[in-house]
Amino acid sequence: MANKQRLQQLYQKLDLSSQDPQDILRLRKNIFASLKIGKPMTNFELPNEKEKLINTNQYRGSVLLIDFWASWCAPCREQIPKVKKLYEKYKNKNFKILTISLDKSKEKWVSALKKEDMLWDNVLESRDFSSPIVKEYEIISIPSSFLIDANGIIVGNDMTITELDDYLSKNLK
Repeated sequence: MANKQRLQQLYQKLDLSSQDPQDILRLRKNIFASLKIGKPMTNFELPNEKEKLINTNQYRGSVLLIDFWASWCAPCREQIPKVKKLYEKYKNKNFKILTISLDKSKEKWVSALKKEDMLWDNVLESRDFSSPIVKEYEIISIPSSFLIDANGIIVGNDMTITELDDYLSKNLK
């Protein structure tokens, strides 16, 4: 199997002009996804369920899990109980969660928040996959998440609950 650097070199030689944009995004994510790790997170501002704007700058100094999801996404909903356990374990140790819903319907999103009892910060990106934020983070499917350290640097992408727990247990006091 080719190493990642070789795949990146081959990608640069591809003629992408007649390729499906979604296929290109998938390919880029598979080849270049780890390049986001070690880079600063892109800041953004979105409304919560009460229409209050939440800006990611407010999380500086905390470890932050940014989780892209939607109420209609079964795998997203299945992982919420595991995320809740993680949140309960570390919420008093400077760990924050910001979930970004890609729902087009605010009503369905708010209903899911209540049903799932998601007590952390939640915002809505109703432009779903066409959103500039989704494009910046190269989200092509959900659930998708990024772990950000206290300095605003991306330290993980789509980590398992076990990987998140290991990181948090080692890095939070």
